[in-house]
Amino acid sequence: MVNFDSITLLKALDYFVLSIFAICIISGFVKGMFRTTYNLVVFVGLILLGWFLMPAIIEFILDYDFSFLNLTINGSTLTTFRETIPAIVGSLDPTIGSLMVEGTETYTLIFALVFSAARLILMLVWLLLTLTVFKFVFWIIYLIIRPRRKDAQGNLKKKSSASRFGGAIMGGAFAFVITVLVAIPFAGLTSIGNSFGEIAGNEMTVSYHFKAATTNGYLFLEEKPENPLSEYEEVFKFMSQFRGASLLGQVGGIGKTEDGEGSSIDEVLFDQLLEFKYGDVQVELRKEIKTMASVYAKVYNATGGNVNMSTISNLDSDLLDSLVGEISTLQILNVIAPVAIEYVGNNEEIMGQLSEAGLSQEDIHQIIEDVKKIDIAAEIGTIASAVVDLGKSGLFDQQEEGEENNIFTTLLNADSAMLSSAMDKLGGLGLADMIGSFGANAILNGPFFEQLLIEFGISKEEINLDGIDWGSEIANLGGIIETLQNMGLVIREDGSLDFTNLTTDGIADFVDELFKSTLLANNTKIIVATVKEALPEEVQDFIQVDDLTGEDFKSILEVGSIIASHMDKETGQIAFEELLKSEDAAKLGNAIEKSDAMAKTIEETMGKILENVGINIKFDDFDITNIDWGKEVVALGAIMTSLEKYGLKFGAESVSFNINNFTTVEIENMVDTLFTSQILSKNTKVLMQAIKDMVPEAYKNQVEVKTMTAADVKEILNKLRS
Repeated sequence: MVNFDSITLLKALDYFVLSIFAICIISGFVKGMFRTTYNLVVFVGLILLGWFLMPAIIEFILDYDFSFLNLTINGSTLTTFRETIPAIVGSLDPTIGSLMVEGTETYTLIFALVFSAARLILMLVWLLLTLTVFKFVFWIIYLIIRPRRKDAQGNLKKKSSASRFGGAIMGGAFAFVITVLVAIPFAGLTSIGNSFGEIAGNEMTVSYHFKAATTNGYLFLEEKPENPLSEYEEVFKFMSQFRGASLLGQVGGIGKTEDGEGSSIDEVLFDQLLEFKYGDVQVELRKEIKTMASVYAKVYNATGGNVNMSTISNLDSDLLDSLVGEISTLQILNVIAPVAIEYVGNNEEIMGQLSEAGLSQEDIHQIIEDVKKIDIAAEIGTIASAVVDLGKSGLFDQQEEGEENNIFTTLLNADSAMLSSAMDKLGGLGLADMIGSFGANAILNGPFFEQLLIEFGISKEEINLDGIDWGSEIANLGGIIETLQNMGLVIREDGSLDFTNLTTDGIADFVDELFKSTLLANNTKIIVATVKEALPEEVQDFIQVDDLTGEDFKSILEVGSIIASHMDKETGQIAFEELLKSEDAAKLGNAIEKSDAMAKTIEETMGKILENVGINIKFDDFDITNIDWGKEVVALGAIMTSLEKYGLKFGAESVSFNINNFTTVEIENMVDTLFTSQILSKNTKVLMQAIKDMVPEAYKNQVEVKTMTAADVKEILNKLRS
């Protein structure tokens, strides 16, 4: 515990203020109206003169040549401060030193800080001169201009009562000025400290520790407060009571309302002394530090000291809005952003990495210029609000729990409403287009993405970033994620994706939302490659298209979902025969009919499908022009079901086949079913070869392989039957 008593210090300050007023009033009473007024006007005038002359004085000092002193500072010989300061900064950090050239952001900031520090120091020096040298000079002037002390008869004039009481009043005014000047540092420090005091004033959590004590072997518990600021409780108590419980705080606090709003005289003067200007941005350090301290204190108290993204995101909405509002007022952010970007752009190690990602020095300079046009403080406030929404979505909870989730797992388990809210806010940022554009180029030129493009078989030149509104792209992500969650995608226990429960409406909503994105609509090859990568390996072979429309994508997802639902999870084998003979065959056909690209895929993979269902026909022998593949898949399933009813397998010999077991109606029905296939009806020569392969050896010589109509086939089979 710090040895400090707030009450004692407050009383001491009261006595000090009372002493100042007593001395000044009594002095004014003794000296009279003229001399006291003269002293007050001179004192206040000199202070104001020093303030207004200070910029010129500082500029003079910065450019004055001090080389005659032969003084070395941190290895740099002092010439003019304007020349020496960059050298000193360069010795501390080479990167910053390389930026200490007039016109850079870093140079502007360093000299803004130097100017502010010099003004504070020189004002203190000026005040000292006012109380000593200047006071002596103006005392001599006073002796010259003072009223005659003797009357015409040579008698010493006595000061009138009006002069004395007037002097006492002016003495009180002088005391007020002195008190305000004394209150300035107290006002600034207590204003900042009060925010931290909110932490110290919070009820502390106490932990206990066993310690060996006396020789009798007893153990006792030692209280150990968890809050690191608790030992300064008296200091913070003094700061909280300074304004209302001390005369110094009350005199300097004129201008502040009872509820603490508004700015008092002493705080305004403190801000003027410790502010700096960076371009058009005016930064008042007290207000900045007070705001940051206030934000931290509120977060610390609301989370019980357990400050992390998860606890912050679970705070009360009103409190979060309040915190974001406070962060948005921080003007220091408008200073840090361009300076930090400039530093990054001139750091060889960092710039080397950025260069690999495609960012050049010209890009960095352009970013700086764009950033300077934006209210970064307001942007940061929006970003903070968006991050809070992301936290509320559960995004950070999953990461903290140590779950090794892929991106799909993370997004599917997140709160879509909060994610949408976050994306809307991020999409509305003035920074969105700038960061999106440069960020996209950085990603595109990064080694990870380059390797990904190689795996996908896509060149960088094929990536189209034209006409993209990055703000809209970011905002659209919320809707994309929401429809992704509603599509029916399921995460298995092993972390793999299960596509078997996708719904047609869910797929349609997801794809429609996806294609609102210009970025994705311009680069569908990447979508296809990504979807193929997510699908089971056995299903990937059936996705042969490289580019697609929204309808194509819907078709691919539906087809992929249907096929995946007939895949053995253990072996990975796809049961095409079961699929084609099930109700899903119609769904598959409908899905294929939606997309020319999907029809092309089925056309190119039909040989593999036939092979999987055990049809012993060379697909290359078929004429497959102008085939409606959606209907063809359904027809193929119906044919397999029909043949199976008669104990036959398409294209495979059946030793138990006996044509005499078939009635004329059954033969006609079977042939009619075969001719529902556009492929078979266009390729009856191949069909007859398949029939010949199916019948036992005794019948083969009676089956003629040639082009036929359905009636011809029926006639041949009926002849065999007879």
